[in-house]
Amino acid sequence: MTFMDEKIAALKQAKRVLQQDDEKQKKEEEIKVDEKIEMSLDEVIECIAGGYLEIEDRKFYFKRETYLDGKISIPMIENYFEEVAKDDTNLVFKKETEGVTFVCSYIKENILSMTFDSFKEGMQKKFKDMDLYLEWIDEGEINKEDTLLNYGIFKTPTAKGYIYNVIFFSKDNLNTQMMIGNFNCFYKDINIWEKVIKGMIHLIEIKL
Repeated sequence: MTFMDEKIAALKQAKRVLQQDDEKQKKEEEIKVDEKIEMSLDEVIECIAGGYLEIEDRKFYFKRETYLDGKISIPMIENYFEEVAKDDTNLVFKKETEGVTFVCSYIKENILSMTFDSFKEGMQKKFKDMDLYLEWIDEGEINKEDTLLNYGIFKTPTAKGYIYNVIFFSKDNLNTQMMIGNFNCFYKDINIWEKVIKGMIHLIEIKL
């Protein structure tokens, strides 16, 4: 066997070893995933409603708070957010160190012709006109007694990484009042925040 043949044989052997290591690592990861019990959204909602949630080694305590002159009630994480703005028409809460934000606005006009679909289309057009990337992921609706709450989920890029956004939209039956809100976090952290945000939105109470 020549020197070159020996080198090629060694490289082939190294490749086989790496492949075996990769396969072993994948199997170990699959076992870990199987062993880990993932909470359902319903379970997360139940925990948030009860005031305590433990998820992905994080512990959150919740307390229902009322904002915007009594028009919205939501279980908020205790001792977590910094209140950037809070009055009768706007809310801005942030956790700067973790990149988590909650924004909500109350709008009142004589006639509000905007629908959730037109709001979504307008937002997508605005991003496109500015040559900004927006990936629409999902949407749905939640019936809230006398009101319907629409929500949409999308991903956008920033200098610090992709952002996971969940917007919600609700109007009164007379089309004179509207509530629009947005929760967001870093996309890399959705293993923690995806169900937490969805759970909080499912527990929102809106009075318009």
